[in-house]
Amino acid sequence: MRIPIPATTAVHDGDNTAVEVALLAVAQCPHGHNTAFTVPDYEDLDYFQQKATAWARAHASTCPGPASSTAEGGR
Repeated sequence: MRIPIPATTAVHDGDNTAVEVALLAVAQCPHGHNTAFTVPDYEDLDYFQQKATAWARAHASTCPGPASSTAEGGR
């Protein structure tokens, strides 16, 4: 699993701008299949890491192998 640099979202509300910083937790298999979760707060990181790990374990048993145009065409 990898945790990329935090993503920033600016929300404009009249004269105010709220800036939210969130992490993106990504679980990815060697074949390029992946799932991502936006982590709204650092305190939630453990929970989303567990979700990504659970996805990776389940995916390992059903992974169709390298991504191909046929396999990925259904997305």
